[in-house]
Amino acid sequence: MSILASKSIDGLRKAKRALKSTLPRQFHTSPPVSQIYLNDPEKGLETSLTIVNFPSFFSPLKSHQYIFEITLCIAEGEIFWKKKYEVDRHCSREIILNELEIGIPNSMLPKLGIVSVGLKPRSPIYYGDRLLGRITPHFFVRYTSSIHDSVAVVHPQTFLNVRHVPGINWASNAILETKDLTHIFLYQMNPTKKPVQTASILIDVETDEEICRQVSDRSFASVHQTVWEASHFQDHPRISVAIENMPAENGKPIIFGFFRDKSFFAFHG
Repeated sequence: MSILASKSIDGLRKAKRALKSTLPRQFHTSPPVSQIYLNDPEKGLETSLTIVNFPSFFSPLKSHQYIFEITLCIAEGEIFWKKKYEVDRHCSREIILNELEIGIPNSMLPKLGIVSVGLKPRSPIYYGDRLLGRITPHFFVRYTSSIHDSVAVVHPQTFLNVRHVPGINWASNAILETKDLTHIFLYQMNPTKKPVQTASILIDVETDEEICRQVSDRSFASVHQTVWEASHFQDHPRISVAIENMPAENGKPIIFGFFRDKSFFAFHG
């Protein structure tokens, strides 16, 4: 590379840094981040979100209101519902999905899908938190059953429309004790732009034996449910979950275990 070309590239880099330092916050936020929502009256399952104006805690002297845009999607990325919420400085807000005013009866709320959260400052020319660099939306999803006294809290998972990288396999480090379990559910998102064939596997921890597997095509921008009844794993006291050909790098499933009294546990991978 010539000296002139090298100096030109260095000059462009400096100009880019200078431009970015003068751009308002809306140009330094990441795309919306997503997670799975569940709404299953038969299991008593409900989903709620907690959104926090976290930038205001890290730049308290110049803090600002933020607008969170929440979107619910069903199969193949179809937008089912969307709404914006303003969260004041140093505040948070809980949103219970099955209580939303979506213009249709609650019974019509899909049983599972994708919830995405984006954020931006209320003012389009806000500069007060530039010191924080690029901000990625963050929230928590809470799965609850008021009927069966169960709760699980999970962080957001991935951006949507990410690229599928074939051949990514994953094995959970969590060991599931099967005593008193009646069902194991896997809820897995495909955040890519195309269908992906994925295998869900149960493994005996002590023998490393594959107990069973389910292979299925996962539609793009959708959530797939895999179910194993006790008959599949009751002879194996300790098991784990594995996935072959994950839809995306951060495409681990949310694992639910249901007990005989219908209480549950859940965690992200």
